[in-house]
Amino acid sequence: MSTDNDLLKISSECIYVENSDGILILNISFEKYYQLNHTGREIIFFFETANSVMDTINKLSCEYDIEKKLMEKDILCFIEDAKQKGILEIAQWKH
Repeated sequence: MSTDNDLLKISSECIYVENSDGILILNISFEKYYQLNHTGREIIFFFETANSVMDTINKLSCEYDIEKKLMEKDILCFIEDAKQKGILEIAQWKH
């Protein structure tokens, strides 16, 4: 389970391309494609720019004018699903 301060990134086992529907991600290890809509793409790119889980929740709840608790629940479900599919992983800190 992800914590509020985790930094996440697209898995090193994935390649992706943006398209008119959002983002298409290929997990090379699983040999599976995943199509994410525009909101999914936005969430992924928030993580790619070194935003923590809580930062992403705060930004998206303001942007979409959704109660923070509801956004938190949705984002955490998205993260767990993406981690199970090998799309997201915890970013390693560089010293």
